Amino acid sequence: MRLFIKIVNGQPFEHPILEENIIQAYPEIDINNLPLEFANFERVDFDKNSLPLDVYEVPYSQYEWVGSVVKDVWYKRPMNEDQIFAKNQAMVQYKEQLKTQHLAKWNSILSELADETGKQVVKNYIDILTAYVIADAPFAKLPLAPLKNEDGTYTPRS
Repeated sequence: MRLFIKIVNGQPFEHPILEENIIQAYPEIDINNLPLEFANFERVDFDKNSLPLDVYEVPYSQYEWVGSVVKDVWYKRPMNEDQIFAKNQAMVQYKEQLKTQHLAKWNSILSELADETGKQVVKNYIDILTAYVIADAPFAKLPLAPLKNEDGTYTPRS
């Protein structure tokens, strides 16, 4: 899909135009020999590896000349207060969802256990998980889940 962009005073103007649309809107233009009022446009997707972002940064692009073609050129900027608030809220919801899923899994295991030792191991793990979530500790620091033995019982990992 070929894209074009209008040029005003030597600078990209408005948004890229699809080839089909430029042909319909400007039938007099030869798209293989563009007048100065138009340029070829190349869409460039954001690449997080070439422009790493900190937690509270967001990417944005500008249309810029790169040689004889106009392209998306990516930059980063700090989030504004509303974006920071929204991101923090999303993280709280995500952590709550993880906690709910994790607790459901271990409560299900707990309900199927017959032996008291295994039940206590799983209960301890659930208590630890709950304490980590309440303390807003990172999930990466959670202790390893108990090991399931061949006989269906669970033992703590060290």
